[in-house]
Amino acid sequence: MNWNKLRKQLEGFINPSLEKRIDYLASGYRFRNDKKTQALITVDKQEIFNMNKGIIKWYENEQEIIKDDAVLVFITSEDLELTRKSMGDGVPEERLQIIAKKNKKSTYAKKIMSAQNNLLKSDFKVLANEFLSGSVDECLKSDDIILNILAIIDRRVGKKRLKSMEREIYLKHPIVQYFYDLRR
Repeated sequence: MNWNKLRKQLEGFINPSLEKRIDYLASGYRFRNDKKTQALITVDKQEIFNMNKGIIKWYENEQEIIKDDAVLVFITSEDLELTRKSMGDGVPEERLQIIAKKNKKSTYAKKIMSAQNNLLKSDFKVLANEFLSGSVDECLKSDDIILNILAIIDRRVGKKRLKSMEREIYLKHPIVQYFYDLRR
């Protein structure tokens, strides 16, 4: 499918509150099939998302994510119980919470780095076609940043679903969080 048709289909799924604000742009080589399409998503005519850069922070390594105070992780009772089992019963409750938080941040950092690495290798047109042919729920649950963004700004995702995703959205990449906040 050529880019113009694909872009029109994607724009048809944008939530009405964001229709005039979001635009998709692509750069690629028209006569070179071996080149991947690089995509840009603009919000209010400002480049927000580029396959390689953007205004949202991109992390260089896992330690950067773990040390970032802006990264929020929520510790559940299951997380504490898993930590308690691995550490033993002799560890004080406050220390268990610190260890559980560090473990969860470490897992989160690995997911973020994996998602960023996959993004550099991905082709926007392939992922856009996957979004158009798949379900919104699958795209929301995916680890792929582009699929998450396209699903969050989709008109089929309502306010109740957005509200129910609030805790898990903070375990996604900051660019996904940006579009989540924009949509809300």
